[in-house]
Amino acid sequence: MKGSSVKIGLLLWTVWAFASAPVLAQGIMTFDEEGWDFGDIREADGPVSHTFRFTNTGDLPVVVERISVSCGCTTPSFRQAPVRPGESGEIQVTYNPAGAEGKFSKPVAVIYNNGKNHVTLQLFGKVIAKPRVIEESYPFVLSGEVRANMLHLGFDTMEHEEVKSRTLEIINHSDRTVELATTVEPGSGFLKITAPNRLKGGEKGTITITYDLRGATLYGILSDRIRFSADGRESVLPVTSSVIAVDDFRGVDADTAPRCTISPTFHNFGRVAPGSSHICVFKLANTGHSPLVVRNIRTRKDTECDLTEGTAIAPGQHINVSVSFHVAIERYGIAAGGVTLIVNDPQRPMRELRISAEIK
Repeated sequence: MKGSSVKIGLLLWTVWAFASAPVLAQGIMTFDEEGWDFGDIREADGPVSHTFRFTNTGDLPVVVERISVSCGCTTPSFRQAPVRPGESGEIQVTYNPAGAEGKFSKPVAVIYNNGKNHVTLQLFGKVIAKPRVIEESYPFVLSGEVRANMLHLGFDTMEHEEVKSRTLEIINHSDRTVELATTVEPGSGFLKITAPNRLKGGEKGTITITYDLRGATLYGILSDRIRFSADGRESVLPVTSSVIAVDDFRGVDADTAPRCTISPTFHNFGRVAPGSSHICVFKLANTGHSPLVVRNIRTRKDTECDLTEGTAIAPGQHINVSVSFHVAIERYGIAAGGVTLIVNDPQRPMRELRISAEIK
């Protein structure tokens, strides 16, 4: 009974001690509102701005350290002067509707207290797009008066046995019918294209480009070039497409898969002389539970690597990868190089080793 009383007493003392412990003083940013709806805005009228006002409701001065936005269309403006307890500050955020259409929602994260605290503000609205001339909507000339809205289609990563399609839009910017033809230059061998044979004057069309990797055994970046002709006149600019081919990860158990880690992922040689060569070493490790296999290696300009395709790393093991950077004798300024790896890690099958130097 006596022991129970002692335990109860200790418990009550502990609760009292925590309840009585002083709360760490800090600055707290309390905003008048954390969202702002611009309503309907016209693209033709240009950027719009709103000022978010806050009060420091904490016990210490607070400083806006940085603001993170989701895209370049949103620009914050703020002072980094300390705001004392009870005083107010403001953050102006500008949204540029250029090239946008329809509803938008843009987060604006305000970070303070050495990165320990943040407040996410939100901008809302709807952009009424300005009328566009054909040259704006279809800026690329394929052949004659046939124009396209883009010249490159990127497919990112695709697993073996996967099929994906992308489309681009074209228009006949003339008042007569034109006959169309397409030619796929020798490339990956996995590309298929569907395009109209003719377009009437002013008519729009859709070109579908498909990568079919069923049966593929290649890894890494696969690229293709497509040329168009209108009434026999071949295009000057080709349409290009690319895909990054990786393993078929269907049925792979994440708990037993390999895991690729690289340390460091970036190396800066600092100032170097034109015509010089430099070497750095990266550690390539397998922190997973089955062998890690290097499927493909691609080096950037002026970069060499001693790693070979097919290299396997056992679980829990690592190897050192030597990367050489050769600086051209006529180059000056900032130079970048690196190595891109394709591995059988289902979580991140493409990894990069990046290097840079300042040539002086």
